Amino acid sequence: MNIIIVGAGKIGSALAKYLSVEGHSITVIERNSERVSRLSTSLDIMTVCASVDIDSLRLARAEEADLLIAATNSDESNILCCLVARKLGVKNTVARVREETHFREVLFLEKELGLSLVINPELACANEISRVLRFPSATKVDTFAGDRAELVEFKLKAENPLCGTTVSDYHRTFGDGTLVAAVVRNGKAFIPTASFSFKADDSVLIVGAPRRISRLFKKLAIFKESSRSVIIVGGGRVGVYLARELLSAGIEVTLIENNRMLAEEIKDAMPQVEVLCPRVWCCALQEPRPPPSRTRASRAPMHSSPSPAWTRSTPSSAPTPSRAASARLSRR
Repeated sequence: MNIIIVGAGKIGSALAKYLSVEGHSITVIERNSERVSRLSTSLDIMTVCASVDIDSLRLARAEEADLLIAATNSDESNILCCLVARKLGVKNTVARVREETHFREVLFLEKELGLSLVINPELACANEISRVLRFPSATKVDTFAGDRAELVEFKLKAENPLCGTTVSDYHRTFGDGTLVAAVVRNGKAFIPTASFSFKADDSVLIVGAPRRISRLFKKLAIFKESSRSVIIVGGGRVGVYLARELLSAGIEVTLIENNRMLAEEIKDAMPQVEVLCPRVWCCALQEPRPPPSRTRASRAPMHSSPSPAWTRSTPSSAPTPSRAASARLSRR
């Protein structure tokens, strides 16, 4: 495939590396000359050192491209770049959109804008972490069909009852509406037939509804209860997205954020989350204290001083999240 990647940051450079290894013809558009020089010397790809506009897209032969991936730091530039690329004749376009408000709106107008895919990397990361927390026994969980079906991968141990059985035995005894999609053995993937026999250390990929997969894990005695409470350190984009995902799954969330202003905004947007701000306690220790009285009666033993504790961030705002707080939070 002829693929154009706009932006050579961390994501753009990683995409160029992996896609070039797969044998695709890659062209990268980047205005930073140092990044262009590093990519051109380390990878077998074409580079265009220029700003993102219609001239640079024509120079990269966008009319001959099968796919364009816009991965710059600007959401607006990514969206506009995809629109221009579609007008020039690019068959498929992918836009990286990080701003939460932009992401919702662009996702709503995805077909009207002619975009093949809109992706928010931080939100995708949070969703992946959330799925793993809901299925601790699985090594990988993917959802499709509007979250109505899941593809779960888990590794067979020697004591697993599947070891030594065939796929036909699996469907008779354990299946319950699930399907064995593939088995990875010694680094090789197999599409198993009815006579295929499971062995220890096999990685098995199962497709089915989430409830049926949970029942399957209980039958195989590998089911683990999903996490009931989670502590998230950091209130950045990934932390906020993950907190929302876990709250919707009924999991208690405690979030630690060192920035007091950001901690108050998170608490305002998500009152159900317990927000801890250690900097509040540190600042309290640095405040000057009045000198102790010289009378004996007022003296207190040193060991009687209270032990330091984390201070919760509880702003005086209304308990329900406000749109202004959510907007400020999404811009972080």
